[in-house]
Amino acid sequence: MRKLFRSAKSALNIRSGYSTYHFWYLYHHI
Repeated sequence: MRKLFRSAKSALNIRSGYSTYHFWYLYHHI
């Protein structure tokens, strides 16, 4: 249970980090 929660949390962090990176990438390439 804890392992599943940890993997879900890391997946969420990766997803939010990727969206932030994608936002800055688009912002600098307007």
